[in-house]
Amino acid sequence: MKVAILTYSRAFNYGAILQSYALQKIIAEKGHECYQINYNPKAVKRQYSIIWPRSLTAIKRDIAYLLSIPKRRKLSRFRRKIKHTKVISKSKLSNLNDKFDRFIVGSDQVWNKICTNGDYSFFLDFVENSSKKYSYAASFGNADLTDEDCNIYSKYLESFNRISVREESGKTLVKQLIDREAELSVDPVFLLDRNAWDEFTYEINKKYIFLFQYVSNKQTIDSVARIAKKNGLELIIYSSSPYAFKQGRVVTNIGIEDFLSYIKNARLVITDSFHCSAFCIIFNIQFFSELRKDDPANTRLENLMKIFSIGERYFLSDLSNLMLQIDYEKVNKSVELKRIQSLKYIDSIFER
Repeated sequence: MKVAILTYSRAFNYGAILQSYALQKIIAEKGHECYQINYNPKAVKRQYSIIWPRSLTAIKRDIAYLLSIPKRRKLSRFRRKIKHTKVISKSKLSNLNDKFDRFIVGSDQVWNKICTNGDYSFFLDFVENSSKKYSYAASFGNADLTDEDCNIYSKYLESFNRISVREESGKTLVKQLIDREAELSVDPVFLLDRNAWDEFTYEINKKYIFLFQYVSNKQTIDSVARIAKKNGLELIIYSSSPYAFKQGRVVTNIGIEDFLSYIKNARLVITDSFHCSAFCIIFNIQFFSELRKDDPANTRLENLMKIFSIGERYFLSDLSNLMLQIDYEKVNKSVELKRIQSLKYIDSIFER
């Protein structure tokens, strides 16, 4: 079959690219011709483009954009491993109806109205035949839905043949909105085993802690620096904070291979990133996740800990849980079980 996937494949974000690559690869391995729809919605495009500076915040953002050019080039090189359709605009999405046998939306927060800015293309509203419409590990994030939102979401969700979500909260929401059972599936990066990801890593012959922050936190940088010093470990930091340069070696403009390798070779990882945490699990690395203050995205990390029965792997300022070790023999069994369940759902998409 010919399969089209719609997700945030044009985002310059490690997790967005890796989950996109993983879902396409697993479907292709099952013998199907699979493409990512090369659609770049305004809501995503705006996050990765220059904004005419009308405020100090906008100016800082534009400076960060310019400084990230090397990173975006590296991510673009990896993105070439993903098969895409030709670039397509919103008005032309309906032209794809006769070209594909199945349409899959997901993974990532494709149903989060904050991320999409109300772009219902991510509900496959352009697909005319509902029997072709599926989701895989789609996420609503934790956005507050108004009554109007609920009515709109209900209408679009009803049109899907089958629905798969990434979080338990999404499963509950689908039940509330349309009284249907959604499948709970793992993020696509878990569909590939460790050997598949090892292909993109290299050895780092150093003893270090890797601190990966999307949202900079000075207190965490200080705490991790003390841990590294106490244990005679180098501190490697991914952070946008200038303060990070005082406490460790900063590696901001890194590519996909660097991102995976810094995780795989670390003695310990501290992160506020869902996908950094996910790859710690895949590579069996001891890690702690840090919840961001008042951030709805924390739901993803909390769900990750819950589905793999890891317990509270949250980084605390008092460091009281630092000696807790993850029993990866147990976790790996859970990952394999969830992978098998998720692959069965994917197989069901192609049943005639």
